[in-house]
Amino acid sequence: MKTTDPATGDAVYVLQPQQGQYTALSAVCPHAQCVVNAPKDGKLVCPCHNSVFDAATGAREAGPATTGLAKYGITRNGDRLQLGQKQS
Repeated sequence: MKTTDPATGDAVYVLQPQQGQYTALSAVCPHAQCVVNAPKDGKLVCPCHNSVFDAATGAREAGPATTGLAKYGITRNGDRLQLGQKQS
Protein backbone atom coordinates (compact mmCIF):
# COMPACT_ATOMS: atom_id res chain seq x y z
CA MET A 1 0.00 0.00 0.00
CA LYS A 2 1.27 3.46 -0.84
CA THR A 3 0.55 6.38 1.49
CA THR A 4 2.19 9.69 2.37
CA ASP A 5 4.22 11.06 5.24
CA PRO A 6 1.83 13.50 6.95
CA ALA A 7 4.73 15.80 7.88
CA THR A 8 6.29 16.13 4.42
CA GLY A 9 3.85 14.67 1.90
CA ASP A 10 6.56 12.27 0.66
CA ALA A 11 5.43 8.90 -0.65
CA VAL A 12 5.73 5.91 1.71
CA TYR A 13 5.19 2.20 1.06
CA VAL A 14 3.62 0.13 3.84
CA LEU A 15 4.56 -3.49 3.23
CA GLN A 16 3.94 -6.86 4.86
CA PRO A 17 7.08 -8.93 4.24
CA GLN A 18 5.70 -11.75 6.41
CA GLN A 19 2.28 -12.51 7.84
CA GLY A 20 1.66 -10.13 10.74
CA GLN A 21 4.92 -8.20 10.20
CA TYR A 22 4.72 -4.69 8.74
CA THR A 23 7.34 -2.23 7.58
CA ALA A 24 7.07 1.32 6.27
CA LEU A 25 9.70 2.58 3.85
CA SER A 26 10.21 5.87 2.11
CA ALA A 27 9.35 5.60 -1.59
CA VAL A 28 11.88 8.35 -2.32
CA CYS A 29 15.22 7.10 -3.61
CA PRO A 30 18.11 8.66 -1.65
CA HIS A 31 20.18 9.01 -4.84
CA ALA A 32 18.16 11.48 -6.91
CA GLN A 33 14.87 11.69 -5.01
CA CYS A 34 12.87 9.82 -7.66
CA VAL A 35 9.90 7.77 -6.45
CA VAL A 36 10.72 4.07 -6.57
CA ASN A 37 8.41 1.66 -8.36
CA ALA A 38 5.89 -0.44 -6.45
CA PRO A 39 7.36 -3.58 -4.90
CA LYS A 40 7.85 -6.55 -7.20
CA ASP A 41 9.50 -9.87 -6.37
CA GLY A 42 10.63 -8.53 -2.99
CA LYS A 43 12.43 -5.54 -4.51
CA LEU A 44 11.83 -1.81 -4.94
CA VAL A 45 13.53 -0.41 -8.04
CA CYS A 46 14.17 3.25 -8.80
CA PRO A 47 13.17 4.01 -12.40
CA CYS A 48 15.63 6.90 -12.71
CA HIS A 49 18.97 5.12 -12.25
CA ASN A 50 18.05 1.51 -11.35
CA SER A 51 18.99 1.49 -7.70
CA VAL A 52 17.51 -1.65 -6.12
CA PHE A 53 16.28 -1.95 -2.52
CA ASP A 54 15.07 -4.89 -0.44
CA ALA A 55 11.30 -4.47 0.06
CA ALA A 56 11.39 -6.03 3.54
CA THR A 57 14.15 -3.86 5.00
CA GLY A 58 14.81 -0.97 2.60
CA ALA A 59 18.47 -1.97 2.38
CA ARG A 60 20.34 -0.94 -0.77
CA GLU A 61 21.20 -3.91 -2.97
CA ALA A 62 22.49 -2.30 -6.18
CA GLY A 63 22.78 0.91 -8.14
CA PRO A 64 24.13 4.38 -7.54
CA ALA A 65 22.25 5.00 -4.27
CA THR A 66 24.76 4.80 -1.41
CA THR A 67 22.20 4.21 1.36
CA GLY A 68 18.97 2.32 1.78
CA LEU A 69 15.46 3.72 1.89
CA ALA A 70 14.48 5.62 5.03
CA LYS A 71 12.28 3.70 7.47
CA TYR A 72 9.22 4.88 9.34
CA GLY A 73 7.80 3.64 12.58
CA ILE A 74 4.59 1.68 12.15
CA THR A 75 2.23 0.30 14.76
CA ARG A 76 -0.74 -2.00 14.55
CA ASN A 77 -3.83 -1.35 16.64
CA GLY A 78 -6.41 -4.05 15.99
CA ASP A 79 -6.98 -4.04 12.24
CA ARG A 80 -5.54 -0.56 11.71
CA LEU A 81 -1.97 0.46 10.95
CA GLN A 82 -0.60 3.83 12.01
CA LEU A 83 2.41 5.41 10.34
CA GLY A 84 4.90 6.85 12.79
CA GLN A 85 7.76 9.27 12.35
CA LYS A 86 10.61 8.91 9.91
CA GLN A 87 13.51 7.22 11.64
CA SER A 88 17.06 8.43 11.29
